[in-house]
Amino acid sequence: MKTRKIFVTAICLLIATMLVRAAVLEYFGKVETTMDTQQAIVISDDGETWNIYGEDVERDLGDIYPGVCYAYKLWIKNQGAIPAEASFSDSWVSAPNGDSSGIDIHHYIFGDTQTINLRHKDSATWEVLEGAGADITFNTCGPTFDYTMDYWDIPEGEYSLIYYTDQDPRFDVWGQVSVIDTLVIEAGQGTGTQSSSIDIPTMPYVDDWNAGEEADYSVAPDNYEHAKGAKIWLIPSEDINGGQMTMWNPENYLFETDLALYVDCDSEPICLEYVYPLFNTNVLLPGETYCWISTYHAAFDIMQGQYVVNTYLDAEEIEP
Repeated sequence: MKTRKIFVTAICLLIATMLVRAAVLEYFGKVETTMDTQQAIVISDDGETWNIYGEDVERDLGDIYPGVCYAYKLWIKNQGAIPAEASFSDSWVSAPNGDSSGIDIHHYIFGDTQTINLRHKDSATWEVLEGAGADITFNTCGPTFDYTMDYWDIPEGEYSLIYYTDQDPRFDVWGQVSVIDTLVIEAGQGTGTQSSSIDIPTMPYVDDWNAGEEADYSVAPDNYEHAKGAKIWLIPSEDINGGQMTMWNPENYLFETDLALYVDCDSEPICLEYVYPLFNTNVLLPGETYCWISTYHAAFDIMQGQYVVNTYLDAEEIEP
């Protein structure tokens, strides 16, 4: 009898253990997940309200005249975490007699940063010399000109970071400058970094010779990456008075080694038909906002009437 009692007890324990395990297995938790996917690439006409896919932007350019270049801007943002390659296509909706060939349209995207080395040069040969220098990095498009400048071995004094404008015809009038910012070097402090955000207009100006058809700095003796654009120098402030250089002391100047573009996105864009193509980018980096400028140019013999065109923005993921 004793053995039988022990056997029954063991059976009961086994059944109890199995019941506990069954209760655990029968309980399942549930996670219900809801998400709203967002468009990676969005556009805006004011930089604040963003239109997603299917929400069009409409604009009326009004009267345009032959031979005049018109520029208009929109904004593009890459909200995703993946770089994208952008492209544009224009589809004509209507034109007088179905002929749209008299309207020339171009699209450009700006937003990358640019770095220019400022260096001493031999004013006879324009060869770069060793010694003091500065490297300036800035945005090509934005509401303000945001720059960081690393400099070294600069003598004590006050210096002006300037945009130097060549006139057309070149050299007939020299020394016209626009001061971007000021750099003060104290004794023994000739090496350092300066950063600032400055509200300035688009550079180069329309009437700058360096923005025109004839300018070409991609050849010797300059061999710049960009054939056209704006010249940025660092020179002693005492050589400037009222937007005009009053002295010419090139041995004290740090000259550009490439030409620049800065687009003031707070203002209406200007036509820089020879400059824009050199700085255009079609790569939209994650989390970045870009300025999209479109230019419209009517031929002299354009037929009078109403022209309607749809511009489509396409973006594709860039594979790693």
